[in-house]
Order: sequence, then C-alpha cells, then structure tokens
Amino acid sequence: MLSQTHWPRTELGLAIPPEELSTEEVDKIKAPESRRFLVSRHHLYWPREDYLPDPLKKKFRDHKFNSVWLPDPQHIDIHGHFVGASAPPVDIMLAFLDEANLLLSLGVSVQAIEMIDEALYEDQVLQIHKTEENRERHLRLLGNTVATRFEIVPSATVQVLVSRAVELLAA
Repeated sequence: MLSQTHWPRTELGLAIPPEELSTEEVDKIKAPESRRFLVSRHHLYWPREDYLPDPLKKKFRDHKFNSVWLPDPQHIDIHGHFVGASAPPVDIMLAFLDEANLLLSLGVSVQAIEMIDEALYEDQVLQIHKTEENRERHLRLLGNTVATRFEIVPSATVQVLVSRAVELLAA
C-alpha cells in the first residue's frame, strides 16, 4: 500500500472531489469475489467521527455537494491512500453552505418554471389559472432571491435573466 497522504484541497481549504474513472479504469479494478460490484456514497470530508460532535461540521460534511457516488473498489482505494480531509475554517464552511443552499433553491425554482412552461405549452394543465399563479410564485422567489442576495440586480433585469435561464434550460 502507498503511504497515506492528505486529500487534495483548493486554496480555500475545500476538498477536491476525485475525478470520475473511465469505464476502462473501472473495469481494471477487481472487486473481491465475495462482494458484488456496488457503488457507495463517498463523503469528501472524513473520518466521520471528526465531524459528528460539531453540528456545523456535520451539516457541512453531509451536504449533498460534499459527497460523490463511487464504485466500491474506487471508494475503498481512496480510503486506503488518503488519511481524510479535515474541515476548512468556520467562515468557509458557513459561506459554502449559504451559497450551496442558494444554488439549490434557484435550481429548484428554475426547473419548476421550466416544467410548468412545458405543461402549459403542451396543454396538459387543467387549472391554468392556478398553474400560472404557481409559476409566478417561482418567478418571484427567483427574483427576490437574486435581487436581494446580490443587491445590484434590478428586479426588471432579474425577470429578463430568469426568462433567459428558463429558455436555455428548455433548449
């Protein structure tokens, strides 16, 4: 076994996820005969015991952006070659969680608008008025989030940007 090293990080102290293996590389990894070839969730920050006592560290570690699904043999190999990744500074974890949750909320709203537009376009909506109200609610959420978050984007511009984002997603 190679000597263990620390997990690679960015200049801010955030762990760098492993690159995805090509099919040929995955085929080269031999799973033990007694174990089926499965995938498992690899947390970029480990060992788990270092994160459990502190609620912020646990929340940071468990965020969906801080884990990747890997073939078991690759997952085992990573843990065999690396000693883990300690948590970045508190301000970095807080900023990460704040930005990650913003991205998730924006993504959900943009996807919802896209689905509503598609349903309206394909005439699959029974209660058009309620559906349009729901679409407007998502547009307001996006507009309020972007405009208040960055405080430099006028709401009229947000409306244009959101419409363009929906168009790009639909393309």
